[in-house]
Amino acid sequence: MNDNKFLLNTPELKKENQLLHLVENQTKFNLNNCEFSIYETHQSAFGVKLHFDTIAFTAMLRGRKYMKLENKTPYFDYFPGESVLVAPGETMVIDFPDADETPSQCISLSLNPEFIENSLNHLNYSFAKVDETSTWNLQLDEYFLFNNQSLASATNNIMRIAMDDNSQKDIMADFALKELLIRLMQTQARTMVEKNLAKNKSRIGFVVDYIKKN
Repeated sequence: MNDNKFLLNTPELKKENQLLHLVENQTKFNLNNCEFSIYETHQSAFGVKLHFDTIAFTAMLRGRKYMKLENKTPYFDYFPGESVLVAPGETMVIDFPDADETPSQCISLSLNPEFIENSLNHLNYSFAKVDETSTWNLQLDEYFLFNNQSLASATNNIMRIAMDDNSQKDIMADFALKELLIRLMQTQARTMVEKNLAKNKSRIGFVVDYIKKN
């Protein structure tokens, strides 16, 4: 496992007699501006499709998926400590080769597009980046991410709020979702910088390498 990946908290697996489906059994929690779901698979399966109409942030908790984004990518392994951002209208095509022995568990957050737009507009208006040529924005092509500590912490927080029985959960969830959006964009930006440095070993690239190693 990559040393830079941070694992998420894992809710207890359901017993098989509690499941409606052995493959991608969904437990759903509805909030004002997102739908939070926990998916469990307890049986090997192949070619399972999961479609999202809006932007969805997904993250692995247990087990392994072998999957692709139907209109975008070849197949890749998806492990705990990793997240995938799914574009609106995109479909995940998933194999569960190990689920008989090791059940798979993951989460998804389907986000309200208007909430995302308003949050990004607020950030760009009130907290504009120092570089005037760039803006706060989700990069849908930068879809595969290793969870750093900040992104994992923000994800755990929204999971906790969604699953809690609290009359104020929608208010708390909105704040938590804004933090998750910021952490997601920061993680994407760092990933893109590291990819560019790997391609072009400039002087700044050597400096960053030295700082990371020391």
